[in-house]
Amino acid sequence: MQEHGVTVSESRGRFSYRTADRTKPISSRKLGDDFSKEKVLAVLAENAERKKTASLRRSDPTPDRISRLIDIQAKLAAGKGVGYEHWAKVFNLKQMAKSLALFNRYNLNSEEELDAHVKELAEKYGEARKVVKDLEDRIKANQELSRHVLAYVQNKKLPQQVKTAKNPEAFREQHRAELTAYQAAAAYFKAQNITKLPSLKQLEAEREQLISEKARFYEAYREAKKAWMELSTAQQNLEAIVRKEERCQEKEQGGLNELDKG
Repeated sequence: MQEHGVTVSESRGRFSYRTADRTKPISSRKLGDDFSKEKVLAVLAENAERKKTASLRRSDPTPDRISRLIDIQAKLAAGKGVGYEHWAKVFNLKQMAKSLALFNRYNLNSEEELDAHVKELAEKYGEARKVVKDLEDRIKANQELSRHVLAYVQNKKLPQQVKTAKNPEAFREQHRAELTAYQAAAAYFKAQNITKLPSLKQLEAEREQLISEKARFYEAYREAKKAWMELSTAQQNLEAIVRKEERCQEKEQGGLNELDKG
């Protein structure tokens, strides 16, 4: 209210209001019930809850993607309010609707069919991931080989120059970094059993081909991952609903048993 030039004060459990053009405050009793402390606090609490719910609605994760159901009881136990509960119920209904639509899209009519299809998508995702990982490893190996070939070619004359230098130690110290790179390259070729060095142009062409191949396979990998995660999430939602129904049935059966005993 201060934003609108109204100062609120409290005395004996009642609010009083003073506008900028007045010197004395006006009691809430004179203004009516709408300005009582209880009514004002209730309105403020309602507005705060409405803002919180609106914020939750704006933060709804990617509307088109299926998300896991919210454990509403756990959230309420953790201190969430009525506004959150209402939002979460609507959110869960939307996720179940998306899950059921996905089952229909795949023409899945039983839990067994669902489980089998999730496993199939997981295998496709795993295969696509292996292909991408293999291409990434080959690109890294190409880059490492290119680095060593470049270092070897650029510095291959240095060992001989050390021998012919007037002051070999000074020359070696001056070119320590280049000599170290040359020696590391020679050791790498020996460890990899490389006897004939490929040209840098050849390595660059190979690297470009690998990068292009990875880009092509990465799209398939991303689609496979998305399909698996989507159906897997929908499966988890179904399992959560089934568990909830089972708990309700157990409670009902327990109540009937108590009545029978009585």
